[in-house]
Amino acid sequence: MNREMRTQSLNSPGGGPLREGLRHGRPSLFEMAEIGDREINFAAPFYIIWRRKWYVIAAAAAAVCFAVWNLNGVTPLYSATTTVVLEARKDQIREISRSHLLFNYFSINTEVRIMESHRLVGRLVDDMNLIEDPDFNTRLRPQTSWKNSEWGKAVVTLLGLSAAPRERPVPPPEIQRRRVINDIIRRINAKHVKESYVYEISIETPDPQKSADIANRLAELYVLEQSEAKLDSIHVAAEWLSGRVGDLKIAVEEAEAKVEKFLASTQLISEAELAAESAKLKELRDRKAEYAAEIENLQITLDRVAEAENANDLERIVELLDSPRITRAYAQVNGARRDDRQAQPRRKPAMAAFWNETENRITQIRRHRNRIEDQIQALDETVTKFEARIDRQGGDIVILRQLTREAEANRLIYQNFLNRMNEITVQEGNQFSDSRILDRATPSSGASHPNWGETLTSALLIGLLIGSILVVLWEKYRVVFRTAEDLEKATGLRVMGSIPLARISTRKGMLNHIINKPASGLAEAVRNLRTSLLLSNAEKPPKVMVSTSSVPKEGKTTLAVLLAQNLAALGNRVLLIECDLRRRMLDAYFDGSLRQWGLISVLYGDAAFEDAVTHDELTGVDVLLGEESPMSAADVFASRQFGEFIGEMRERYDSIVIDTPPILAVPDARLIAALGDAVIYSVGWDRTSRDLIHAGLDQLREIDRPRIGMVLNQINMKKASKYRDGGYYRYYKLGSGYYKN
Repeated sequence: MNREMRTQSLNSPGGGPLREGLRHGRPSLFEMAEIGDREINFAAPFYIIWRRKWYVIAAAAAAVCFAVWNLNGVTPLYSATTTVVLEARKDQIREISRSHLLFNYFSINTEVRIMESHRLVGRLVDDMNLIEDPDFNTRLRPQTSWKNSEWGKAVVTLLGLSAAPRERPVPPPEIQRRRVINDIIRRINAKHVKESYVYEISIETPDPQKSADIANRLAELYVLEQSEAKLDSIHVAAEWLSGRVGDLKIAVEEAEAKVEKFLASTQLISEAELAAESAKLKELRDRKAEYAAEIENLQITLDRVAEAENANDLERIVELLDSPRITRAYAQVNGARRDDRQAQPRRKPAMAAFWNETENRITQIRRHRNRIEDQIQALDETVTKFEARIDRQGGDIVILRQLTREAEANRLIYQNFLNRMNEITVQEGNQFSDSRILDRATPSSGASHPNWGETLTSALLIGLLIGSILVVLWEKYRVVFRTAEDLEKATGLRVMGSIPLARISTRKGMLNHIINKPASGLAEAVRNLRTSLLLSNAEKPPKVMVSTSSVPKEGKTTLAVLLAQNLAALGNRVLLIECDLRRRMLDAYFDGSLRQWGLISVLYGDAAFEDAVTHDELTGVDVLLGEESPMSAADVFASRQFGEFIGEMRERYDSIVIDTPPILAVPDARLIAALGDAVIYSVGWDRTSRDLIHAGLDQLREIDRPRIGMVLNQINMKKASKYRDGGYYRYYKLGSGYYKN
């Protein structure tokens, strides 16, 4: 994509790629560059991190130092672990205890939660009187205050405060006990060993013997808790089953009594008779549906006959009524329609006979419809009686079935509970715990916390990660340009030159440097820029070249001076015009012998061009300075006089270089660029943001004529070689033997 954009930027006539896209309704190169810039470069973050590696290393070192400082203040803790195994016993008598839950995932995890429960840990606290242990009860620890430290005493003395620590309120015993329980729960780590029924109970305290004692006692209490829980559950179940069996016995007797009472209070037919009556009811409903369909057909016939009467369509009436008498009457009507004197007397009687037969047939149809309606009404009464009877009998059967099922269900539940109560009674004296202690905890010989190796390694990795993220974000959101490739990709325009930064303090010294050292890297870079400009259109090289930038201090004026000197070195007649009327920095590059007249005097006839222009012998360039104007500079450059002046200078000189103000500062550069053949757009290396350049290039969208060539200016070659693969700057460094700086 970049190669295509470069080709289009060189070959597109007038206005270049920015304007060309607008004229043809296609995306401009500027927009195409925006699309191309969205491509992901996975290698870019690694280049950034490598470039800023010392910042990343500093962040990692800071994280490690912080970790060391933090670890030095941590009290060492010693861990002790007790192993408990669960044993599911298969008794011949079914149990109501938890042992039948030991073979699934959820029950295994439930046991872990029981080991860390408030109830079990509370028994541990009470059993070992841990509420009086300062390691768990913070109220018993010596009160420390910053006022007791050396620097704290100095601050107290300086501020005149009281050095005596405040008395802490003593919380109630129950609150102290709850806090101790919570502290111990945070220190306990109960976990299940995979693919086994083994659990490990671990705890950390500052004393290795205390850790072992607490872990062992907690395991013992857990085993005891299981036995007590099973025994308690059996007692509760026995009491509950005893009361439940009595209730179920009464429920069975009541359910059976309801069945007998219902049978005595109703007269039920058999289910076979009920099915026969249901079939007869269906037959009556089908007959009713047939009658309704016949009535509908008769009514349709009557409606169509009425429509035919209104239309006086006798043939249609004959077809609908389908009566021999009406057919004969219609034949007589047709015979009376002959156009002779003998048939005329028969017409009226024939029509009267036809309509009389028609009315009789319609009356017959209506009577037939009424008879069918009477039959439907009779069927409705019969159906209603059948439905009421069947519903009543069906409801009684349903009720009987329900009462029977309830009685049978109560009988089964009663028998099941009775058997279960007998089993529980036998089971009370045959209980064992489902767990036992496999390995008891012993005091540890080394501290388990803090783990210096893991902590420092984590701190190092976190520091490296945070440092890398910060430098990548810094580079990402500080969107400036450091390579010609990035500038071309962001703008879609060719970068015609990359100008290195010269460590010269004065503007005059910059010009002397390039004159005295024509083989220096700076001179070669300007020469490359000149060559790119002249070859951008080999048939008609640009004659009027406008130097501008987005904002000040991007080296546009220095570039204009150096380019003018380089063009003059070819033996061309070169005119350098200062159009930055507000700052006017051009005289700082020359000896100060320039004339007092300037551009404004020439434009408005106060001085002749020959009196205002100065030929600099050192560079071979004719220089026309700017000067203050009583009117707006933008009005000056939009005037007819300025356009005619540039046209006249085209005839006199081989090349014209114009220094303009920054394009985002004032509109002068846009007006001047419209009269030029090429715009040299300077971009400060590692300085100018993408938004500023886009805004500046947007200003040039309105210009229809000049080509735009980007120049990456004031490049720090030493730093630039570190970006990406070094690109042009790496080759510049490798070829430094060719330069005489």
